[in-house]
Amino acid sequence: MNCRSNVTVQYLHSYGAIIIIIIPGPVTNIHFVLRPGYEELADEMIAYAIDVFPDVNNEKEFAFSEGQKALMEASEKRGYKLCRKEREYRLDMTVSVLNYELPQGFHFVDPSEVDPLKLARCTWKGFNEWELGPFENWDVPDEKTDWNPHKSYTGVLSNVIAPPPHSTYEYNMIIANEDGEYVCFSGMWWVPENKLAYMEPLCTIPEYRHRGLAAAALSEHGRRFKEMGGRFLTGGGNEFYKKIGYDVEVYTLIYMR
Repeated sequence: MNCRSNVTVQYLHSYGAIIIIIIPGPVTNIHFVLRPGYEELADEMIAYAIDVFPDVNNEKEFAFSEGQKALMEASEKRGYKLCRKEREYRLDMTVSVLNYELPQGFHFVDPSEVDPLKLARCTWKGFNEWELGPFENWDVPDEKTDWNPHKSYTGVLSNVIAPPPHSTYEYNMIIANEDGEYVCFSGMWWVPENKLAYMEPLCTIPEYRHRGLAAAALSEHGRRFKEMGGRFLTGGGNEFYKKIGYDVEVYTLIYMR
């Protein structure tokens, strides 16, 4: 499924505090967060997700963190079962430190001086080129395909000109080579209330992989956010994160019918 939704369902306490959130990524992939002390809402929220969100080709999935017992039990009552666990590595910055230095011949780019076209080219080559072809015709609108260089460029440009709410683009890591080409990018969403440095996305263009660039970008993230009182730096499920020193494993439990 490539279809995505921006819908966020929030239940508010009488005092205005958010106590549960349902966030679909792909429209069939629904993540739940339920605030402790409000477990009585679990049945209602599962029922709502079943009734409201689409179930294209029977692909609807419920995603729960390991502590969401009430939601898991409510989904099991309606025939959902645990089908897999998705692992993510995190770095506990109070315990572990990443010390990978930037290789010679590369430099960090000031996020306030980012070139949107260079960044779009970097992320395209890092994520899409192998499947969708080279970064060409980025200046030509194309509504016939779901994703293309023009949409990639305009998406990056809009984020630079008008960043989304709560974005922290000033903490992004962009690495360029000696010619000024962007070759590695690590996005960052800093949540000081939770002492969480949420890394998303991370990519290195193919011809510059295995040179330590991503590890250097994450090391710089770690140094900066530890000084700011950060606790966790997120990563992903790839063994790369464990190899460079990420020391905490967390799991998302996926339920399906």
